[in-house]
Amino acid sequence: RGILEEKGIDITADALKTSQSGRPRQLYSARDHDTIEQLKASEKLIAELHETWEEKLRKTEEIRRQREEELREMGLATAEDGSTLGVFSPKKVSNYVFT
Repeated sequence: RGILEEKGIDITADALKTSQSGRPRQLYSARDHDTIEQLKASEKLIAELHETWEEKLRKTEEIRRQREEELREMGLATAEDGSTLGVFSPKKVSNYVFT
């Protein structure tokens, strides 16, 4: 953020402003947009580095539960290790197809 402020870029302002002709004009150059995207990516990496192992494990378990639930809704039964046990009729799909 400091680098952007040194260059005079205010990232809290709207990226588009309206000119007198009514057409939107860009407030930032393409280079400024690249710098902002790099900054966002760096902040995301820093946030991931500060996560504890327990938080990462909790997120992973939540993703696994969601995946298993979606597979179950599609009609696939899975074991604890993630391998497929069997296929059955999905609960949310009707038995009739109307054309």
